[in-house]
Amino acid sequence: MKLSAKAFGRAIWLIDRDGIPYEEVRGWIDHDFGDSALDVAAGSVTIFADNEVVPWLLAMQDVGLIDGHSPEMDALIHEAVHMVVLSDGGTLKGYRVHELSVEIGGKKGGTVELIGLRPLEHWKHIVLKSNPASPNEFQLKWSDIRWGPSLKILKDYIHKNLERAFQPLSLLGQWDLSSPSAWSKIEPARWKIIMNPTVPARPTEWAVIEARYDNAWDALSGTAHAAGLMMTAEYWFPGDPQPAPDHFTLTTPTIVLDVVDRSFHNGATGTLADPLRAIARIFSSVGDTEISDVPVFDPTAAATASGLQPWVVWRPTEYQAVSRLVIKKSTDNSFIIGGRSPAALNKILSTGVRALAAGIGSLLPGIGPALAVIVGDLVEENVKDRILAFMQIDHRRRAGYHGRLSYLELSKPGEAFSLSGVQQAIAASEETDGGISFEIAVIDDAPYKLGRDYVLGDQAGVEALGMQLASFVSETHEIGSRGHLGVSVSLGDPRLRESQGDMLARNAETTSGILSRLKTQLGA
Repeated sequence: MKLSAKAFGRAIWLIDRDGIPYEEVRGWIDHDFGDSALDVAAGSVTIFADNEVVPWLLAMQDVGLIDGHSPEMDALIHEAVHMVVLSDGGTLKGYRVHELSVEIGGKKGGTVELIGLRPLEHWKHIVLKSNPASPNEFQLKWSDIRWGPSLKILKDYIHKNLERAFQPLSLLGQWDLSSPSAWSKIEPARWKIIMNPTVPARPTEWAVIEARYDNAWDALSGTAHAAGLMMTAEYWFPGDPQPAPDHFTLTTPTIVLDVVDRSFHNGATGTLADPLRAIARIFSSVGDTEISDVPVFDPTAAATASGLQPWVVWRPTEYQAVSRLVIKKSTDNSFIIGGRSPAALNKILSTGVRALAAGIGSLLPGIGPALAVIVGDLVEENVKDRILAFMQIDHRRRAGYHGRLSYLELSKPGEAFSLSGVQQAIAASEETDGGISFEIAVIDDAPYKLGRDYVLGDQAGVEALGMQLASFVSETHEIGSRGHLGVSVSLGDPRLRESQGDMLARNAETTSGILSRLKTQLGA
């Protein structure tokens, strides 16, 4: 695979359902292998219908796909196929094929396009249980609430839920899952998906997260982005470097998840004479009434995967075109968070109401203790989430920029007057933040090479409009056609470049998951 990549610039291989290489894809027509820091990216390669790999893809071979058994009639629609692309720079990207698009007729019988998704999609297929240690049928805890440095608790959520799926109780009693000793009982071959347990020394933003049978992506991605973290996933194959050699040794094909600190910032500008320096957002809160996020130059920020200060800046002579530059303004500066009173307050109120009802019942012979408990329960429901159930948090720095004609306020669900409520306000602030987003087409290795000089999530810059625009590498596309290989690079939040239709579809997907959870809560 590596020799082919060195010879032709990129090598594309098909992999079977268990991670065993099948055959290299030769004679391709074109390809586009995407990657994204903020969501699942797609990749595709188009081949002629008479390509030697097509019978295998269509489950037409007599030997079958696995172990020499003949394929069943519906193997074509169920059999998992993967593809990986290896560049001459040594970077490997994998995709699970979700679709085969066949155009029939014409030269060589038509074409077949393989369309796949990056393994980041696995985050959307992991359910965070209320109590990962218990069976689904006996979930006595309402939800799983974790708090601490954001990078560590995101990893802990995944550790505990994957442990339940692959090797129950193997991490039982281990408080620090980043410690190599915590993994002494792990049998990696039993884990088809595993989270890299390594936690860097640099502190990350404090967070409080609650999960109740939420998909991991829905529950964790907002916190990750607000904290400048990147959720990742990649294929691991025998021969690849070990992702966490101090903790475990992989021997079989595995999906390796990780959360890495990239100090995301949506965009900053400077003069052409300014050096590019690491930018970090510093979040702070003043009591329960005010939040702020300020961009600062921070030499300790994890601005690149290499650990170096950002240095990649494309100048006008080094990129072919800016396809679209979007400068989005922030919209809101005041947030109403609530719907639920602090849990401790609800508990105090319910205890007080029940005690008062029981006391009254004991004094009135006609009521009795049983009826008193019923009355207490009814009153308790009317008191619960009525007192200190909403809080207002302002972003005064933004308010100064927004001026007299600004929007009034925005409501978000959450637990008022709590650390998680402040976190909800920070997330709302991030959702309504402004930013810079742009996309350029570059010639790979002229002068910067993807995988060698920069990778997904790195801070980088572009000179345009007479100034330097700095943000993070949010998307890359390795594109190719016969006789030509290229790269397109997107910096800044790609959501800023969405059409209104795409934005509505994405919001509807997120909202539907939240509404489903609310229906569960209301029906409980």
